[in-house]
Amino acid sequence: MKKTIAILLAVVLVVALGASAFAANNYSLDQAKSIALNYVGVHPSEATFTKAHIDYEYGYTVYEFEFYAFGTEYEVDVDANTGNVLKCSTDYFDDYGCYDYYDDDYSVYCPGGV
Repeated sequence: MKKTIAILLAVVLVVALGASAFAANNYSLDQAKSIALNYVGVHPSEATFTKAHIDYEYGYTVYEFEFYAFGTEYEVDVDANTGNVLKCSTDYFDDYGCYDYYDDDYSVYCPGGV
């Protein structure tokens, strides 16, 4: 019985600590979205978002964004605590709507050279 209670308390502690890590962010989703768009030089009215959520990666709580603008897919990860961009990559579409395999995942097209 004591073992079961100890395991239950450990699970509750892990869940509580995990939830607090997500709750202590300095930047909101909208603020991080603005940072991601500014980083790649895209105006909010020009972007269509396909993913925008919070996650835990690279040892950080991050906002993960995927969005399209002018035939380019952007993937940008923003640190939820500092607002720093941790990842930026792009994929391009050709005239037929397919990925242009010659231009996949070139981070060099993201300002800052992440």
